[in-house]
Amino acid sequence: MNRVLFGVCFVIAMPVLAQSVEIITEFNGLDIEWEPLGVEEASSEQVDLKGTPAVTVINRSNERVLCEFAALPDETERTPTSVLEPNDRAVLEVPGKYSEGGPIALLECVKD
Repeated sequence: MNRVLFGVCFVIAMPVLAQSVEIITEFNGLDIEWEPLGVEEASSEQVDLKGTPAVTVINRSNERVLCEFAALPDETERTPTSVLEPNDRAVLEVPGKYSEGGPIALLECVKD
């Protein structure tokens, strides 16, 4: 699946523990890749994400980008903005409290 989006939003279901969190991505024409983390096996010496819905975001563009998550529908709960240099990666936690079937989170990246 091509993960490069050119100003188009789409929805992908991300399995998280026994639930499903839907993530809408908006990459504004930037070459951004992302992959889900936070499943029971996802922890390392540096980061313990056991049971935490999170994603790895990779900046494949030649631009410096800013990425952040917002919990939908009201977008009042947000993650801190991550600055990614070209070919840099960051781990972002999915904000909000999720129950079966909702809410959705928006992952947005823009040129810095």
